[in-house]
Amino acid sequence: MTGADGAPIAGARVRAWRDAPLTGQAAVFVRLLPRGAGVTAHSARDGSYRIRVEPGTYQVEAQATGYAARTAGPVAVA
Repeated sequence: MTGADGAPIAGARVRAWRDAPLTGQAAVFVRLLPRGAGVTAHSARDGSYRIRVEPGTYQVEAQATGYAARTAGPVAVA
């Protein structure tokens, strides 16, 4: 994980949780609920991290002090 300047971000919290395959009103409702615990890791000094998950579709969120939180997904894991 790197910042906008390309420098690694150490100690960032990275979390992955199963993506909810819902549409319409159900999807809006699910987005308002607290996110599931999922799996959490922290980035190393070089910005790398490892999260082990089962195959499926996930949302991935990264948070670090001094940076805006970012969420990416859906991320497919084979």
